[in-house]
Amino acid sequence: MTIMISRRIIFTSILTCLVSLAGGELVVAPAAAQSRPLAVARTNEANKAAAGALTGQLTDKALAAFHAGKYPETLALLDQRATVTPEDQGMGLIRAWSLYHLNRYDQALSLFTQLDRRESTKDTQYGLYYSKRRLDPAAIGE
Repeated sequence: MTIMISRRIIFTSILTCLVSLAGGELVVAPAAAQSRPLAVARTNEANKAAAGALTGQLTDKALAAFHAGKYPETLALLDQRATVTPEDQGMGLIRAWSLYHLNRYDQALSLFTQLDRRESTKDTQYGLYYSKRRLDPAAIGE
């Protein structure tokens, strides 16, 4: 009996301290505190799924625009996509070639250079070569 009373006194005094620290109001409801992590996890999963779906749609639209020769539209779609997910090597190449086809050779060269430093491939090497060739045809033979 004495042990039960002392536990109740300790619990009551802890609860009183918490209430007084919160300005007289009990801020955290234990049931709500336990359900929050599950609700946050569900929200995060839903957000990730929605972001993944949006990324896929924007990727498909950007590729279709690129293959149709609609380079300004491609860049706009890639800009939208970049707000949802970081741009990967493949989409970076699409952006660089779009810049190239819009005669923005200096920007294309800069992007091809960045992509080549990240991961050198035949695509990045071709982009570097053709961008440099457009900017300074005499420098290619060096």
